[in-house]
Parts: sequence; C-alpha cells; structure tokens
Amino acid sequence: MQIDNFHSFQQRVGDEDVELYKYGLKNIAEETLAPLGMCAAFEHNDDLIALLNAEEMPDSEAIDRYAQRIQQNAETYLKFTVSIGIGSVGAEIGHLRLSYQEAARALDMRFYMGDRKIVDYMESVDGETDRTSYPFALEKAFIQAVMHGEEGAIREQLQAFLQALRPESASKEPVLNSIFSLFFALYRLCIEKNVNVQEVFGRDLAGITHMLARSSLEGIVQALDETARLVAAQLNAKKNGNKLFDAVIAYIRNNYSKDISRETVAREVFITPGYVSLLFKQQLQTSFLDYLHQTRIDQACRLFEDSGARIADVAHEVGYQDEKYFFQVFKKYKGMTPNQYRNQ
Repeated sequence: MQIDNFHSFQQRVGDEDVELYKYGLKNIAEETLAPLGMCAAFEHNDDLIALLNAEEMPDSEAIDRYAQRIQQNAETYLKFTVSIGIGSVGAEIGHLRLSYQEAARALDMRFYMGDRKIVDYMESVDGETDRTSYPFALEKAFIQAVMHGEEGAIREQLQAFLQALRPESASKEPVLNSIFSLFFALYRLCIEKNVNVQEVFGRDLAGITHMLARSSLEGIVQALDETARLVAAQLNAKKNGNKLFDAVIAYIRNNYSKDISRETVAREVFITPGYVSLLFKQQLQTSFLDYLHQTRIDQACRLFEDSGARIADVAHEVGYQDEKYFFQVFKKYKGMTPNQYRNQ
C-alpha cells in the first residue's frame, strides 16, 4: 500500500504526524483484512506491507473487495487516498518474497494510472516491456520552448516527450528514469544561463527525486510543467533585467560628470532605486556607488595622461566638486594620490 503523492502529503502534515497516519493505516489494514485470516502489517520505505495467511485463501475478486474497503476506510477516517498492489498467493512461506516483489511491481507497472488504484499483479501481466528509448530530439525541443518562454509550446513539447515514452506499454522504471533526465535537463539549463537554481529547485535535490519517485505520472507531469514555467519566467526576467541594466550603465557612462545618484538613474529608466541596487548586485556583484566612483576614477586616469591638466579641473570634469573628496576617492580605488599616479 502507498499513500498517494506521499511527498506532498508529508510536507502538508509534517514528519511527526505522518508517522501517526501511517500507524493509523496499519491498524485499518489489519482490522479490515482480519475476516480473511491472520494478518500482519508493517512499514517499509514509507509503504505499508500487509501479509495475509489463511487455511483457504479467497479468490482475487474477494481480495479486491477487501482492498477497496481499506481504501474507503483510509479515506473516511484518515482523509487521504491509497493505492494497493496485490501479489500472488502461495502455499509455502518461501513464496512471500516473490509475492512482495509482484505486489510492488504491480504498482510500478501502472503508476501512470493515477491515484486510488488497486492493481493485481496476476491480472496486470500483459507482456509489457522494460525498455524505452530516450527521445533526445524532443528533450531539445522542450528546452527550446522553455528558453523562448512560450507556455503553450512548453506544454505541447512536454506532452510529445511523454508520448514518446509510450507509458501504456512500458514499466515504471525506464519511464521514470527518462522523466528524471528531462527534469535535470532543466536544472542544467539554469546552470548554463546563470539562473539561481535554489529559487527554482530549492536546496534539497534529494527531496525532489524522492518526490518524483513517490508520485503518480499525473503528479510528475504537473511538477515538470510548473518547474518549466518557473524556469521560463526566471529566464524572461533575466532578459528584461539585462536590458534595464544596459540602460542604467549607458546613462552612467553618459552622465558620470554630472551630480547623479541612484535615485536620478532610477527615474531616468523608470524603475525604483532599490531595483537599481539589485541589478548591480546581480549583474556585477557590486553597488551602484562603487560602479559610479570606479567609472569616474577611470576617466580621471585617462585625463591625467595630459600632463598639463590641473587636478582640480580633472576632479570637476569627472563629477567631483570637492577636490579633497576627489583625493580620498582616488586613493581608495588606485591605492595612491592623483599626484603619485601622475608621477608614475
């Protein structure tokens, strides 16, 4: 038994409460199956395994009815849904291992069916294949759609990618591996485009892979779609930020000799002063004032190439009305006074 979309459920109720819910599901399973024979349930890797032992085992239809009752009781009393995989019946205790593998396989084979499903392994074996080729061309088309920021194209390419995996005939593992690859192609795109991956993916990538592994195909597709649109939005914001930053830099370079400030520049390019500071931090890892001083001092150095230029005149020409302040700033950025610089 699996709690549907377990990762999301765990985040919603918290780690402590999720243990209580799993304990509640264990009790429900044992009590519901008790009329069929001796039953024991225990937790394994966040799933719940129920073992049933009886003198005469009921047929598959009867077991299915009791599995439905477990689902109904869990939904009624615990307020969540579960999916159940059923392994084959065996007369010897050595069959337990095979039956467990079949039950786990039953859920894996049809994980894309959605939530609240009951899958009997003996009724689900239909010659499925474990192999699926990875559609590299469709991955590239999907990434291109994300880079262009077109939501319709993103969804269209995502559906084309998933269709190429043929989930109706493939088992869970290869399909899930291909989806993981597409998910991390988005991660690589963020690295290449210098997008803050923590803002998109959070800090814990292990948590992301766990979430994807514990979700239905519908939940995984939704997570992929949301992540792709978030990456597209970040890339679009970065493009717009680059254009704005270019306008800010151009204004400073054309007006550094005037009495300008962060507020002056913000008014000229129609943004807030705070956003001006953010752009400098994101683009150059420096402040507006540092960049303005550096621009003025660099221009002053070029003017000092004229040996006849007076220091006071150079100071005024690059935007400093106070000669003493010019000396202080020049020494801070060049490590020497204007006279020392000129003498060198």
